[in-house]
Amino acid sequence: MANVTRASRALQETRRLTASLHSWAPRPKPLSREDILKAGSTATVPETLPSWIPLIEKSAFGEPHGVVEGRVNGDSFVGGPERRGQQKYNASLSLPAWHQFGKFDSGGPIPKLSRRSKTVPAKFNNKAGPSNSVGSLAPLAQGASAPTSSTTAPLGEDPKPPSIKSSKYDGTLTLKGFCLDVVEQVSNRVAGGKIISDDALLIGGWDHKLKNITPQPTLEDVPEKLWRTLVADRGPNGTSAPGWYRRACFECLQHTDRGGDLDLERLKLSPETSSTQATFLERVQPIVWGRRFFETEGKLRSQKPLFGLGNSDVRIGDKVCILFGCSVPVLLRQKPRGKDSEFLFIGECYVHGMMDGEAITSKFGSKHPQYPYYKKASTFKLF
Repeated sequence: MANVTRASRALQETRRLTASLHSWAPRPKPLSREDILKAGSTATVPETLPSWIPLIEKSAFGEPHGVVEGRVNGDSFVGGPERRGQQKYNASLSLPAWHQFGKFDSGGPIPKLSRRSKTVPAKFNNKAGPSNSVGSLAPLAQGASAPTSSTTAPLGEDPKPPSIKSSKYDGTLTLKGFCLDVVEQVSNRVAGGKIISDDALLIGGWDHKLKNITPQPTLEDVPEKLWRTLVADRGPNGTSAPGWYRRACFECLQHTDRGGDLDLERLKLSPETSSTQATFLERVQPIVWGRRFFETEGKLRSQKPLFGLGNSDVRIGDKVCILFGCSVPVLLRQKPRGKDSEFLFIGECYVHGMMDGEAITSKFGSKHPQYPYYKKASTFKLF
């Protein structure tokens, strides 16, 4: 697993997860039978990437050719690799990552591979039998002759099966942190960065029906959590969100349609839209593009529900977590039929009021946990 090895090296050097959250990994291409035969004894089995290695197709413009074809996702909250050293958020208060990569037991039996990791173990079972693993060859029928290849053994020697390269890593990554809350409501997706649906604005605290009541809504009626989340609480180039964004947001909310939806693209292109509104909308679109708004239960913290913005895959029941070494909160999902500590990584997220270490201070007070012990922390094994 070259991708796992690369991630391991980055974590060992920096003790930060931020670099691993950049959408950088290409989707593995399956080997054809012809490729396997050509490779002979150096044949490899294509890997299925673990959930915690983000695919490059999840980046703002997807595959490299996407820069020409246009945006497909919102900007990453951790920023791009070109902005290394310019961290926008600090959700874990710069606490180092505690991590452990799962490895195959070279001395034990051949491990049963998980659904997320298809790497064939180093030991090769020479016994004939049915197999449905990638790259396996069906056993020959009785009396049939084996095809010749570049790996055929010299006359008089027992033929050896072609070796299949494997990784010492099993694809799992164990981290420490804690759960903030559990997702209870999820909005419709902001497809193409164009329309923010009524349900998203409602869970953000804005009801479009306010426009039709007396007295009319004022600037103070715009929830802080809503306007700040729309811009991920940042201005251009990662600067603090300017205060005038709130008024611009208020003015934009006056243009929801009868169903309560806000058409960002139509409003931005309207000749009646002011320059401040247009500037605000230019900031909003790359943040919300393809994402979903969510609200949490508010039970774990015994406080008000949290409001945030996640990727298109977020679902009800996902856990909003702080991982040590990660600059932003993340969404984790319980692994199907897995143990309580086993999860799939869904992605980064923005959580209002939890982006600059507030969660660490709330949980641990002024005495922050010490690396590598991290008492009162939970363990998350990612597949």
